[in-house]
Amino acid sequence: MSTWNQRLLPYPLLAPWTEDYEHSAFSVEVPEAVLKSGSQVTIGLAFHLHSDTLRGLIEEDEARYVVEVSCRRTFMRSTHVASECDTLLLDASDYEEEILITPYVASTRALEEFRSAEHASEWRDHRPEGFNVPIAGILAVGNNTPIILRDSAVNSVIDLIGNPKIPEGTFDVQLDDERIKIHVPSAEKEKIEAVRARRGSGVEFAALFPGLYLHAVAEALRNLSEYNDTRWAFTMRNALDSLVQGDLDTELLRDNALRYAQDLMEQPVGLFLTAAMRSDEED
Repeated sequence: MSTWNQRLLPYPLLAPWTEDYEHSAFSVEVPEAVLKSGSQVTIGLAFHLHSDTLRGLIEEDEARYVVEVSCRRTFMRSTHVASECDTLLLDASDYEEEILITPYVASTRALEEFRSAEHASEWRDHRPEGFNVPIAGILAVGNNTPIILRDSAVNSVIDLIGNPKIPEGTFDVQLDDERIKIHVPSAEKEKIEAVRARRGSGVEFAALFPGLYLHAVAEALRNLSEYNDTRWAFTMRNALDSLVQGDLDTELLRDNALRYAQDLMEQPVGLFLTAAMRSDEED
């Protein structure tokens, strides 16, 4: 919900947290954002305005629907005039992980003696002659709607780091950064990267997931509550929301981190065995 003080406005405001209008409401329906080719975000909008007064202003082009689009991570903020059912096309490079949508109705010209039978009685009694609303005056505002950009799997927030201090044949996991870091011996990193580059259904590539990534994801889930503000925690929580219905208890997640990690990674041991059997058949 918006935190600015609506009482700074010297006229009635239609909002979920005010009682300035009687039997009226305003909101916007926003489906999940669609990220196309990593370059464009498409967001559908459907405004729901239950106020004959404000709808009349819009029909007379004396007011318009407006949406504010913002992102906490990139500090991007913009406003867009929209129709009742519309589509926003945004540059994906301006946003990261989450977009916040806030709907408004704003005047297109200065309104004099603005009054309505929908206004609460305290407003009508206070100014029976009506109110003066400036151009671009906010007439209605809805609750904020967060849109999650579901563009990446959990392994997309994991980095492979060459570290000369890591003994040969071993690895370590670091969680105290925006992304999860898997530290491997410097001499072995190049070999691992070569295997990663093959992708596809190769048995070597498939072996990386239960061998390296599964442990890292399980460790991350086990310690998720300690790193809530990191980018990797954000991605993990979104992935869990898609996997689990309802809230997931922190203690339950910690005790069953390995099982949830396997679910999030789509059973990596099974993928490895499938690739291995396919390789045997081809030999």
